[in-house]
Amino acid sequence: MLNGHFFEEDTGCAAISTFFEACNGRSIIFCDPPFSVMLQPLMVALTSLMESMKKNGTGSCNKDLMSRDVSIMMTLPYFLGPKLFDTAPNMKMLDYKVTYERHCRLTSAGTGGNSDSNRRVSIVRLFTDLPPKDIRPPPGLESHFRFCEDCQRYSSVDNPHCDICKACTTLHGPPYVHCNACSRCRPPGRVHCNTCGRCVPNSAEHTHHDEPSHESRKRKLSR
Repeated sequence: MLNGHFFEEDTGCAAISTFFEACNGRSIIFCDPPFSVMLQPLMVALTSLMESMKKNGTGSCNKDLMSRDVSIMMTLPYFLGPKLFDTAPNMKMLDYKVTYERHCRLTSAGTGGNSDSNRRVSIVRLFTDLPPKDIRPPPGLESHFRFCEDCQRYSSVDNPHCDICKACTTLHGPPYVHCNACSRCRPPGRVHCNTCGRCVPNSAEHTHHDEPSHESRKRKLSR
């Protein structure tokens, strides 16, 4: 996936060239990588694959490949989005939760009949370089999404648009709440701590770095 090497080089290259030439109409490279994948080499490999598709377009079967873009779509946990955007700024995260039939913890999308409370709602999202507005909700789940005119994409009905952040900001879980002090939206289970200068979990266990409890914990850990 990362180095583009075929162990059977002759037959492998021939097979993929034949496949590329058979691609008609719009083409998308779909990638479902391991969550621990190194994103920079992955994007280099996908870009190389896109260029290979265009080179194969010089053949008689598919000359139009040279005049159009080949798009990318991949699945990753939502919290890897910032790392992906650093490597590929043209990629965008969609608000669709990706589920896996055979994965014990990623089977729930939290919608309709797929909202088993005993399963953790999937953290996996779709990322693409296509315009988000062109990716419509899956059939049967249209009522769980709305089109956000400001973001120009389909967002979950549980993901309200924040006029201050100018985005639909909820990444996971209940709708996020805007914190004026942080100038960003935060999960509802967090409150702003003026001492820390950031939003922290709303818990009685929260302490500050200058409190004795922190020092005692450090001493205990150093023993």
